[in-house]
Amino acid sequence: MGRSASRFSLLAAGVLVAALATQTCTNGARQSPAVPVVDRAAALFARHCAACHGNRGAADTPTAALLLPRPRAFADGIFKLASTSNGVPSQADLVAMLRRGMPGSTMMSWGWMAEQDLELLAGHVRELAVAGRTDSILGHREADATATATARAEAERELTAGPPLDVPPAVAADDATMARGRDLYLRHCAACHGDAGEGLRPAAEWAGAREVLWPRDFTAGFLRGEATHEALAHRILGGMPGAHMPPARLSAAELQAVVAWVQGLLPDGAATRHSQWRRHLRVARAEALPGTVEDPRWQRFEVVRLPLAPLRWRPDAVFEVRARFAHDGNRLVVRLEWDDDTRDDRMLGDSPASDGAAIQFSSAHDAPLFAMGSTSDPVELWHWKSFRDQDVAGALDLLTGALQPPSDATLSIPGITGPGTRGEALVVHGFESMARVRGTGNPLRAQPAWHEGTWRVVLTRELAPAGKDTIDFRTGGGVLFSVAVWDGSIDLQPWSKAITTWHRLELDE
Repeated sequence: MGRSASRFSLLAAGVLVAALATQTCTNGARQSPAVPVVDRAAALFARHCAACHGNRGAADTPTAALLLPRPRAFADGIFKLASTSNGVPSQADLVAMLRRGMPGSTMMSWGWMAEQDLELLAGHVRELAVAGRTDSILGHREADATATATARAEAERELTAGPPLDVPPAVAADDATMARGRDLYLRHCAACHGDAGEGLRPAAEWAGAREVLWPRDFTAGFLRGEATHEALAHRILGGMPGAHMPPARLSAAELQAVVAWVQGLLPDGAATRHSQWRRHLRVARAEALPGTVEDPRWQRFEVVRLPLAPLRWRPDAVFEVRARFAHDGNRLVVRLEWDDDTRDDRMLGDSPASDGAAIQFSSAHDAPLFAMGSTSDPVELWHWKSFRDQDVAGALDLLTGALQPPSDATLSIPGITGPGTRGEALVVHGFESMARVRGTGNPLRAQPAWHEGTWRVVLTRELAPAGKDTIDFRTGGGVLFSVAVWDGSIDLQPWSKAITTWHRLELDE
């Protein structure tokens, strides 16, 4: 594969956010638990969090500018989830947020980390908040040691968690409780969250509509925190400072009723539908692999639902990809399936950009999600686009020159009258390595099909690696993988897409 083509392909693929090289940890070496806790906390944050939140917690990175909603600036000292009377999260609140992530944003779950590391990260986040607030108090003036110590003490006081909120126990959701809860909800909550809990949004033409924090849609499961009685009561009674949600002044009985009503608005499974926790998947071995996208033999293999997080959040994004995996000892076959009502797969159509999908693999046990690999921990990228300029340029010249576009609907020219069938397998050593990106040497076969609002794409590669730094799927212990999906009707730039967190894949013998 030519260097220029590879470079273009990586720009188009963009499974991970661009411009991260200056923000992510440049030392890819894994930290030993014996490292002093302060150093280990900083190293964990640099490896997994700084790309979005910034090394100093100011959320001023190139990545943060591309995300909607923007990552939390810890230096502001304002958080969304707290169980305390003053809205400042406790250590337990921060750990719980790290463990669960925050659906409706690109904040993934870090529940795969050891509890000790979550505690260290939570402590580091608080330290960044205190340091940032200290700088804010000092402003731009020169400060001596006494002034700095005074400002630091004030920041510590402001960011000390208050007493826990007093939450009454849940009550039975009988008719009287639900009637009272509905009345209270319509009075206090519906103006933002809608009568049915669907979450109201400003009109598209309203100034700042793309920047506001939209109230969450309960019916779709976009809950920042858990859906337990206690967790909902904390958010209602204490508010969410970082989400502009004020606290509600309710009696214990009123709080019990409105929580019961909100829980009743949640469809079954909605509370965890978008949680980006890591799954561990085992790939069954088969004597004969499915031969086509619609091969009925696919039904023999487990379908795994993987939630997607759009980097630019909007209600019409793709929020789920369904995956099936199989191998026969020689080849790995993956079928990705997602819903997309707009078929953006032809150069001669009305598509502003192409639909597409990609899978990223890493052999590291703790690979940073937003770093495109590193010198010590490269990633392998499988990529498919429904059409690409460089693949169809020659044929397009013929069709748009002396000839007219074909009127025969049965004529299929990949990337022009139907979806492209070319897949790429690339090795990436970090964003800064884009100029040196190369193919793996392993051909990647792509078989796409769109039918009645659903894309299905099958990607096939040999298990054995063909070159250096490519994944050897035959080794034990498994590999990490993440998926990205593009909807060409709304994802007009390579970095505009929906992604999963890392999941673990292990092949049965």
